[in-house]
Amino acid sequence: MHPQLRHARFNLIVFVIVLVPTVCAYLVLLFLYGPRIAFSSVGFLGPGLFIWVFGSRFYRRKPGEPGVVMDERDQLIRDRAGLLGWRVVWGYWCLICFVPWCWAAFAWGIEAVKEKGIPLEFYPLFYGGAFIVYYVTWSLAIVFSYREAPQA
Repeated sequence: MHPQLRHARFNLIVFVIVLVPTVCAYLVLLFLYGPRIAFSSVGFLGPGLFIWVFGSRFYRRKPGEPGVVMDERDQLIRDRAGLLGWRVVWGYWCLICFVPWCWAAFAWGIEAVKEKGIPLEFYPLFYGGAFIVYYVTWSLAIVFSYREAPQA
């Protein structure tokens, strides 16, 4: 298996393993204590992001083991996956920034938009969300690009 594909699969596995407890904890805390306390379930993302960042250390090749060299096809897959990831991240930023502003402007008027703001504790979550969106999109693009072509 190509190391790039192995890294993409690892990213997706970590994402699912971290997302399930986070969503479950959020739903449980939401029903028991309300939305303010349920926000603390985002703490489950911390260990997952740590594993994600240092994930390549878990599956490094052993010394003396033959390595796989990236050829033109692998580099093209990597570049296209990165481009797709950035496109999706820009869509994410438009959804996070532009859509709420338009909704508030149409619901309350332009003067009310100037007075209301987004709480500062959300900004790190927005940046973390962009990181997650990019790597999940990149990983999915890599996995789908390396799948075998159907035999004729």
